[in-house]
Amino acid sequence: MLNKQNSSKKTGSERVREARKRSQKRGFTADINMRAVAVLVAAFIILVLIAISGLQKVGKFLKSSKVDGTEVTTEIADEKLKKQITIDEIDITGMKMSEAKAAIDKVYPWKLTLHIGDDLSDSMVLDNVLDTKVTKLLNEIYADVDNAASHYEINFDDADIDSMVEKAKEKWNINPVNGSISGFNKETKSFTYADESDGYLID
Repeated sequence: MLNKQNSSKKTGSERVREARKRSQKRGFTADINMRAVAVLVAAFIILVLIAISGLQKVGKFLKSSKVDGTEVTTEIADEKLKKQITIDEIDITGMKMSEAKAAIDKVYPWKLTLHIGDDLSDSMVLDNVLDTKVTKLLNEIYADVDNAASHYEINFDDADIDSMVEKAKEKWNINPVNGSISGFNKETKSFTYADESDGYLID
């Protein structure tokens, strides 16, 4: 009976080997957990980088200036024109957009005013429709340089003329007034008259 109990007991070396196996299993499990954590961290970092890149693109989009449906980002506006392009007789090659605009404004300064007859005191400065046209044209050129033409011309169309005429009508379209009796002065026993005034019709 005693011999059977002794034989069922494990030796010290066996217990050491089992302890080592248990330790190795725990270490293997820990390694698996660490690898999973590392993968999750890497995935999180990638997502953060993608989000940052997306925010940068959104930032550029928000900084873009929109003129008549044409978008020109700040980066494009700061680039010098590498293509040979002229507007009328003005060569804007090698210029930034602001430099090209300044060169055109120097050749075509806007000084268009209207007045009736010789009375210069009652005049009107017309809106600078040229500025809008030039800005729109430069936006189109710099936004797509590869497909831009080598020469452009600045032209006024009927819509431009009509807009200026409408502004003048708002100011000077006045109906004429005939002279008429405006009242009677009892003291002088005479009628008072309202002066006539000229009218204007702009067409």
